[in-house]
Amino acid sequence: MLVLQSAVNGILGYIGLFFVTRFIGATAYGYLAFGMGFAGTLFFMNDLGFSQAHIRNISSGASFREANETFLAIKLLLGGIFVIVVISALLIWTDILHKGFQNPVEFDVILALIPYYFFQNMLGFSNAFYTARLHSARMSFPGLVEATFRNSTFIIIGALAHFHVISVGEALGGLILSIIYSVSYTLYFTVSYLIGRPWNIGRPRLTLLRSYMAFALPLAVSSSLSTVNGNIDKVIVQFFWHADATGAFYASQRIVTIITTMSSSLYIFFLPLFVRMLGSREDFDTSVQEYERIVSLFALPIVVAFIVMHLYITNLFTAAYDSYSEMLMFLSANAYIAAVTMPYSSALTAENKTWVVGRISIYAVIVNIALNLLLVPPSIFGFRAISLGATGASVSLLSATLFSSFLYRYRVWRDKGIGYPKGITVQAVPVAAQAAFLYICSRVLHPYDILILAPVLAASVIIYLGFAVLLRQITIGQIFMFIRMVNPKRIVSGMREER
Repeated sequence: MLVLQSAVNGILGYIGLFFVTRFIGATAYGYLAFGMGFAGTLFFMNDLGFSQAHIRNISSGASFREANETFLAIKLLLGGIFVIVVISALLIWTDILHKGFQNPVEFDVILALIPYYFFQNMLGFSNAFYTARLHSARMSFPGLVEATFRNSTFIIIGALAHFHVISVGEALGGLILSIIYSVSYTLYFTVSYLIGRPWNIGRPRLTLLRSYMAFALPLAVSSSLSTVNGNIDKVIVQFFWHADATGAFYASQRIVTIITTMSSSLYIFFLPLFVRMLGSREDFDTSVQEYERIVSLFALPIVVAFIVMHLYITNLFTAAYDSYSEMLMFLSANAYIAAVTMPYSSALTAENKTWVVGRISIYAVIVNIALNLLLVPPSIFGFRAISLGATGASVSLLSATLFSSFLYRYRVWRDKGIGYPKGITVQAVPVAAQAAFLYICSRVLHPYDILILAPVLAASVIIYLGFAVLLRQITIGQIFMFIRMVNPKRIVSGMREER
């Protein structure tokens, strides 16, 4: 069901992104991207590892009522702190330091995004509970509602602007986009909270709060730095370049989101399942490798398509981003490496080795920020040889992810003796076949037109799956089972079963 949500959200997201970048404007999208980066960087107190503590607590059989009332209080406190931090930062930047932004509208965009981040924080309350209880349908439905509302609104406004029914300038467009995001996430949390009733919320328990803090403390620094790590690159790109470059970077991130979300759909229940497997060493060790193999199998055809056809896919949304299309290659590879590393970080968290996760995250953040400051600026003390421009942000992120992936794997191998799964090596054959087909098509057909590109991409996935079946990485029966799993009717029936 979560895979269905990811697929539908991905399709709707692509359509919405097309209407935004084509008809509302690439620069307007850049203003939104900078606002996301600025506010997102200050979103460092979003979770602090408390969601992992909550999931682990409920998965271990704790009282739902006591756990939920304590966790809700934590999320409200963190959300309130975020609002204060953002408003204070803006006031200090503009009124005390007397600094400004590239465009004055960026100040308003950041303010308009505050509800978006506040309710994104609050979503952690309901989603953590659904994750611990393995309630995939209840996690899926609110996300579908949000994506449908947000992207439908993008399409309507984009169409009205295209046919000159309304006039949307670059500045106004960026502000409108930020407001839509905030409204959609308010709706997202409202629906997610309502379908989980009754919550039976009472007074927070101080003893449980101390327990959560003991578990979350090692993750707090890494969680905060990871949030900064995922947003500061957009701020750096905007500082050294301009809104179009920032928009191109964020658009590429949105394009590869389908890799992240579909992989996360398979990963989301790793932690509660690993907690329940701790008593069985053999099951635990086998599951880590098998989860990695499955995530890799489903992610690779999308990753290969994005890497080989990066120019044509970027051009579908707007020709203004053609010169930045290489970002899509590096961000796709980054999404894949991050996805196949998830089982290893979850395995460490399940064994309460949160301090290891925290330390590795800190190293990765340092690497990413340092490389951003080296590769993104036009020059460093007049030296231009290593500057990659805005593309440097994607190279930096990929490098940091590769570094952290190596550290996670090494630690799990050292502690558990779990090595690299041989099953993934076999997947190189279908990858090579798909990549060769796409490369030939790109050289012969030059598929800028969606009517040519779509069949080519579909055929490449069929080729990939064909080789995967021949190599016994997956069976035809499993493919059809996967197709049946993404039946929308399963969400409704699933929510009934989860009561």
